[in-house]
Amino acid sequence: MAVVVSLFSGVDRESLVQAIDEVCGEGGWMQTTHFEPSLAWQHALEVPDLPHHLLLVARDGGRVGGWCRLFPRDYPKPSDNFELGIGLLPAYRGQGLGQEMVGRALDWALAHRIGHVVLTTHQDNWTARRLFETFGFTCTGQGADSWLDMARRLEVPGG
Repeated sequence: MAVVVSLFSGVDRESLVQAIDEVCGEGGWMQTTHFEPSLAWQHALEVPDLPHHLLLVARDGGRVGGWCRLFPRDYPKPSDNFELGIGLLPAYRGQGLGQEMVGRALDWALAHRIGHVVLTTHQDNWTARRLFETFGFTCTGQGADSWLDMARRLEVPGG
């Protein structure tokens, strides 16, 4: 069965949380060793169909193999400053899914007139850094403990 990237729905919840836990458990790629949902994550998981956030999943049958999210950085305050996050289980890496999801997320951001997207990645995660640079993200600074902050301004039509 082909992997399909689509909007998150409630039926994906358990599999998504399991996928996030697995990626966190690898160590090194996430800032925690297990999923610790923020307020924005909790809201997205409970009410998937909201216009002020995006949560995509890479679905392989009933299993979630990865995700990409765009949440308001200062949630729950309204903002045009959003944070992007992405993760893929090892079996789903190297297949272009990250590129598809980030591209769709940025298209969504433009359609929703979001002017600024930020992210944090590990400075040694060269695959992710190259992906983000391909989409125009640039380094904005070194975070704590080998984390790298990146950002991209979006040319919002009429903005």
